Amino acid sequence: MNPEKPLPVDTGRGFSVNYRQRWLYSRHDPTSLALLNCQAAPIHEDTLYLVCSPCLCYGLTALAQRLPAGSAIVTIETDEQLMRLSLETSQDWRDSYPTIHFLRSVDPTAIINHVDSLSSFKRIIPVSISAGRQLDEETYDRIEKDLALHLATRTRNRIASVRMGRLWLKNIFANLGGLDWSRVSDPPRDSRPVLVAGAGPSLQASLPFIRENRAGLHVMACDTAIGCLVQAGIMPDSLVCLEGQIHNIHDFLPLNRRPVHAFVDLSAHPASFHTLGGPCTVLLSRWTENSLIGRLTDGGLPIWPVPALGSVGVLAIHLAGRFLAGDIYITGLDFAFPPGLTHCPGSPVSYFEKARESRLDRQRYSWRNNWRQDTFCAGRGLRSTPVLEMYAASARELLTDLQTGERPRRLFDLRASRGLDLGLNLGQDVPAPSHEALKCPVQDSGVTPEAGGAGLEAAALARFLVAQEADRIDQLRRILQGEAPAAALPGLLLELDYLYSHFPDAERVGGLHLDALRRLALEARYWLGRLDWAGRSTT
Repeated sequence: MNPEKPLPVDTGRGFSVNYRQRWLYSRHDPTSLALLNCQAAPIHEDTLYLVCSPCLCYGLTALAQRLPAGSAIVTIETDEQLMRLSLETSQDWRDSYPTIHFLRSVDPTAIINHVDSLSSFKRIIPVSISAGRQLDEETYDRIEKDLALHLATRTRNRIASVRMGRLWLKNIFANLGGLDWSRVSDPPRDSRPVLVAGAGPSLQASLPFIRENRAGLHVMACDTAIGCLVQAGIMPDSLVCLEGQIHNIHDFLPLNRRPVHAFVDLSAHPASFHTLGGPCTVLLSRWTENSLIGRLTDGGLPIWPVPALGSVGVLAIHLAGRFLAGDIYITGLDFAFPPGLTHCPGSPVSYFEKARESRLDRQRYSWRNNWRQDTFCAGRGLRSTPVLEMYAASARELLTDLQTGERPRRLFDLRASRGLDLGLNLGQDVPAPSHEALKCPVQDSGVTPEAGGAGLEAAALARFLVAQEADRIDQLRRILQGEAPAAALPGLLLELDYLYSHFPDAERVGGLHLDALRRLALEARYWLGRLDWAGRSTT
């Protein structure tokens, strides 16, 4: 039997389906397993229940009846015939269950966009109700993986925004006012292969390769990896800084203000810009979609928007693939560590450990991290954490895109099996840069004599943008204090959503709850003071 269309078959205990020489349900009791899986699914708020290939939709209505507010069921079907079967099966009850959504697509991006339009889900729970998934298992696996990574990243960014959003905003306004805009330049242009160096333990083992091929490599260092490289006599060509707190200033001390092109996020601590002595490319991470980030990226300032990747190592991979055209070598981006050694020698962590150690107490920080409650065995004698594992998944996704994109890039792993899998064939033989790369001229976009005028224009524009934000916030303050009519309040709340996006209950501001508006009034007074300082700094 090989029907071209799905063939429902009455088994006496319900209908099964035969399609493409495969039974999609049991031939003896078709409904039991689907109903059992729907009944066993754990119930949580703000959860996406993903059903791949729903076929006859057994159990979906029972699951929908158990869902709390904020949760929904999304069914995905990649086969047109099976999609038609699902829609015909559900046509009598589909309108009565608005939390069940049927999608026919093979594009993970389209599915993610549709899911985002439904609600802000925090997690995904797959539920299997048929064997239809096995007909296109690779596609369904990719969709589920991409959805899970997207929701995890969005949830992580939301948590980070609540914890760090106020600090990042403070840094953005301080940098708008205090940055020497004459130092700001475009990303460097370099036709050599690029080596992305993180501060993981594998960097130490890669130093001989880097020294031997230094002339043929553009070395892009994550901030914490600078000390290890400089100690080995390797001056990086560029560095990447993302940290919003002041702790990472120690990373730049080995440079001794020697000029190195820096990729620095506008939300980084202001001391990062002041400590570095060379040209810089200003980035702006979209850690949340608020109106301020949109105005800054569209406002004419020399700022390069980048996705919110969370990890400076993952951001370095993004920058290497986006701005530099050569092959990419990866080292130090381990996202795991051997017991007692979380960072490479020469990093600030290594120096602090040595400064505190005694005859009976050594490597306390590294060993303590090794046995933290959230660490787990990652294989090959390595330890990792869920956060590091999530960053590794983001890096793996970026590297896969670089390998299979419109302009495929050659990628090489120098970590020698010392990190989590990034899809780069751990332990492979790594070729040295080609002779052509050794002859390639370096074309760095450093600060030119003409950059002074552009810097003055950028400083004036930054001053204008700061003044505009101050006017908006002052108007909001006057409305909240009863000094101005409230007709403009809804529009101002949309324009100034960044003032309360870090509230754990930010939705109460949109609901005009009095307690939230009182907190917002305090925020408005605080930020007026910060913007007044930033405006005076740009004059």
